[in-house]
Amino acid sequence: MLIRNILKRLEITDKQSFWQFFWQMFKFSLVGLSNTAIYLLIYQAIVTFRPGAYISANIIAWIISTGWSYLLNRRFVFKDSEMPFITGLLRCYITYLASLVLSTLLLMLWIEIVGIPERIAPFINVVLLMPINFFMNKFFTFRSFKGH
Repeated sequence: MLIRNILKRLEITDKQSFWQFFWQMFKFSLVGLSNTAIYLLIYQAIVTFRPGAYISANIIAWIISTGWSYLLNRRFVFKDSEMPFITGLLRCYITYLASLVLSTLLLMLWIEIVGIPERIAPFINVVLLMPINFFMNKFFTFRSFKGH
């Protein structure tokens, strides 16, 4: 019963809708890889030139990579969304703001408490946050928009 309710919420009702969902997640993952590459390049560049500046590096890289992510997700993953561009962009930043807060807290945990190097810690966050970001985008940023 629980699985049936989850599948219904994900709009998976038959084999075809399962494969549509799978394909959408696959495309989201590809966009996520490019988004992650941009984030990590910016983050690594900042901490290379300003060691210890991992929080500001995280925020700057987040701002730029979130905009990139929205553009690609809107174009390739959630292209059926009727969300107006600016509304979707604002929703995207709201969605990823939760991710930024969690990412920053996790960076502090990994670096300050666990002792993971600041150049390695963001890779752990990517693995943990990607599925969360997919569902937040699917059900908030790009959910069906009926004019309000």
